[in-house]
Amino acid sequence: MMIVSALLLGIIGASLSSFFSGIETGFYRVSRSRVQLDAIEGSRLSQWLLQLVNRPSLFIATILLWNNVANYLVSTAGVVFVQAAFVPEGDSAEILVTILLTPFLFVYCEMFPKHVFMQAPDRLLKLALPLFFVFLILLLPISLIIWLLNHCLSLLLGEKHEPLQNKLARRELARRFDEGQEYGLILPAQWQLTRNVFAVASQSIWHYMTPIESYPVIQLSMPPREMLALTQEHDLPEFPVFSDWNATLPIGYVRTIELALAMTQSEDEIEVPLRELNEIDDDHSPLNAMLLFQAAGESLVMVTDKNDNILGLISEKRLMSVFFSGEKQAVT
Repeated sequence: MMIVSALLLGIIGASLSSFFSGIETGFYRVSRSRVQLDAIEGSRLSQWLLQLVNRPSLFIATILLWNNVANYLVSTAGVVFVQAAFVPEGDSAEILVTILLTPFLFVYCEMFPKHVFMQAPDRLLKLALPLFFVFLILLLPISLIIWLLNHCLSLLLGEKHEPLQNKLARRELARRFDEGQEYGLILPAQWQLTRNVFAVASQSIWHYMTPIESYPVIQLSMPPREMLALTQEHDLPEFPVFSDWNATLPIGYVRTIELALAMTQSEDEIEVPLRELNEIDDDHSPLNAMLLFQAAGESLVMVTDKNDNILGLISEKRLMSVFFSGEKQAVT
């Protein structure tokens, strides 16, 4: 009787492990756009699935809890089976059963379900979804406690992790680009540029700015020829211009090419072609900065912290080199 109970317990645990291993892979592989379209058309299962897609932390908490339950059932079944089938003489029999079962569980309860769900994630996930919601409801109070603890811990530590939902959306978009390149719709150079954009999208612009101290102090009252000489010496396509009364406060910026053209067109005293210097917070991403460049039609912005302290400057040219090279290191 004990042997039969141990076998049943082991089968239940292995089945749970297979189910949640497969559904986890299906969740990460399912097409978000297809789920949204099906939900709009009135599919009840797709509407449920869309709720999970929009709350991935709750899904992960449920998966982790039930995987632990499944592992506990399998290990308990192994111990009960060994105690019932063998004369307990030390732990050698239990260790032997664990060693023999581990490859079987890994292949058939982990890898095989993941492979199956990977082949048809949309269809299989919808088939498994009703049962998954039953398991979700059973441990919902514990899942909510884990989710709240994780959220409170992140707030307490002040961590600024990218939301998991955004990561999943970016991963799906990357798969679409992979498929486009596979079918010849996207050139390798285009996909490489896209990969680089994905790589730096979650970074802070602070990593790529040039500190304000690295620029030469060019004040508004300085003669234009002296300005041009300094920019050529430092090889600057654009440079900030500081006020005459404060050498740490930029009041705008000048494009070197525009200054040089103005000087060649007139031998008389010229007006410095001063441009507006926009601001951007240091916790914004390079993509936000590029959108600001495009909207304002400027090529240099000032990076500030939450207290409006000036940290540095970043140029459109600098961002373009980051996107094309995929650079991740901070600028010193």
